Amino acid sequence: MRHSRHGHISITWRSLWWTAFTAIAVTLGMLAAFAQRSSTLRLAVNTTTIESAPLFVAAEGPAGATLRVSSGGIAQLVSLEADAATNSSTQAVLRSVANPNLRIVLTVAECFYRVVGRRSAGIRQVADLRAKRIGTPVNTSAHFYLAKMLRGPT
Repeated sequence: MRHSRHGHISITWRSLWWTAFTAIAVTLGMLAAFAQRSSTLRLAVNTTTIESAPLFVAAEGPAGATLRVSSGGIAQLVSLEADAATNSSTQAVLRSVANPNLRIVLTVAECFYRVVGRRSAGIRQVADLRAKRIGTPVNTSAHFYLAKMLRGPT
């Protein structure tokens, strides 16, 4: 990562590839461990994000016979439908109260939230969002921080 002269953080291709390589390596290591036990590793992942791509690549490779990737997250993990899951740390913290055996074992990606608005809607800064309709998943860190930002300084 590097900082631009405007204070924004940009992610370099090198760091993106390194993250993908690490995720694939860890996935293959998990598969090797499960293959020795001759069972299938059931992974519940967010199927709409690029961060899950290494898991789909691994599932298509030689170790794919011991890996089943499905859409989901921590809910599938705690209901025993999955052996491992990807989710945000916020969801892990929220669910750890009722499920104290949850453990975060690997960070697949560190990312920054972006709020994207249309200039044609008059959105140029955070304050301009206060009178607008905003879409965000409820009970997520994105929801929490956006609501906090819209309330302004306390």
